[in-house]
Amino acid sequence: MATITSAQSGNWSDTATWVGGVVPIATDDVIIANGHLVNADVDITINKISLTSGYSASALEVTTDRTIIVTDTLDTNGHRVPAWATITVTGSNLTVSVTIGNDLVMGSYESNNLIVKGSNNNVSLTCSNILPQASIYSGAALLIQGTDNVVDVTSNIYGTGISGNAASVAINVGNTCTCNITGIVECTNRDAISVTGDVTINGNVICSSTNNVVIGTGTLRILSSAVSQTGDMNAFYVKQLILDDTAEISWQMNTENPSVTKTLYTASLLTGYPLEEDVEDGVVYGPSNEYEGTLEPVIIDTAQLASDLLDDIQTSSHVVAQRLRAAATDDSVGSIVTSTLGAP
Repeated sequence: MATITSAQSGNWSDTATWVGGVVPIATDDVIIANGHLVNADVDITINKISLTSGYSASALEVTTDRTIIVTDTLDTNGHRVPAWATITVTGSNLTVSVTIGNDLVMGSYESNNLIVKGSNNNVSLTCSNILPQASIYSGAALLIQGTDNVVDVTSNIYGTGISGNAASVAINVGNTCTCNITGIVECTNRDAISVTGDVTINGNVICSSTNNVVIGTGTLRILSSAVSQTGDMNAFYVKQLILDDTAEISWQMNTENPSVTKTLYTASLLTGYPLEEDVEDGVVYGPSNEYEGTLEPVIIDTAQLASDLLDDIQTSSHVVAQRLRAAATDDSVGSIVTSTLGAP
C-alpha cells in the first residue's frame, strides 16, 4: 500500500497527474492536492481518496460512463470546494456508479459532496454515511442540477448549516431531476431538503431546527419512512406530497402539550374521517396516537327543508317545476314526476 498525491490537474490514468509518475492502484491511498481537478477517464478502484485542506477547487470529475469503488473513505478534510464538489458528474446520458465502503465526509465551507450536472444522467451513490464537518456554509450533501438527471442514493445523509444561511441544506434537487434516497436524512439549523424536482424518500427524515423538513415547488414521495419535525416550522412546504401505503408521518406540534408527538398519517389505517356508525353519535374518532376529533351529529330541519323545496318549485324554470306548478292534484304531481324523470 502506498500514498500517492496529485502533481497537477489531469486524467487519472496519466502518469503526469501523479507525484513520482505512478498511477494509483487498488490498494493505494490517493490525495488530490489543493487546486487540482482529476478527471476519472478510467474506472477506478482505490482504497481511500482524500482532498487536501484549502480554499480552491480540488476534486474528482466524471465526464464519461464510470464505475468508482473506494474501499475505505472519501474525505474532504474540511476542504472548500465552491465551484465543484468532492465528486462532480457532468455530461449527458452517462451511467455512473460510485461505491464507498465507509463514509463520504464533506467540507466545511461552500462545499458539496456530489454535484450532478448536464442531462439524462443516471448516477448511483452507495456508502455508509454522508457526513458534514462541524458546519457547512452555503453547501449541500447532494446538489442535483441540469435536466432529467436521476440519482439513486443508498446512505444516511447528515447535514448542518450556519444559522441564517438559507442556502445550506442536506439535499438540493433541481427542476426535472429525480433523487431517490434510501437511508436517514437529518439536518440541523437549516432545511433538510430543498426540491424543485422529484424526491423519493425510503428512510427517516429528521429536522430538529426551526426550519422546514422539506421545502420547494417539486414533488416529495414518501415510501416506508417516518418524517419528523421537532422544531416549530413546517414539516412539508412543497407543491405535491405523495404518501405510500407504508408511510408514517409524525412531528411534535405547538399545542398545549408540545412534548406529545402525534402521527398525521399511519399506513393501512382509515383515519382522517369517522367510521359510518359513529357519525350520528358525536363520538371521538381516530387512534389515540393520531389526530382526533369530535363529530357533531347532523340535525336536519325537515320543516325548513320542505319550505325551501316549495320555494324552489315556485321559482325554478326547470321543466319539472313548471309542470308541478300546473298540477291540479297530489296524484297528478306523482304522475308528472314519474313521466318526466322515470320511475324510481
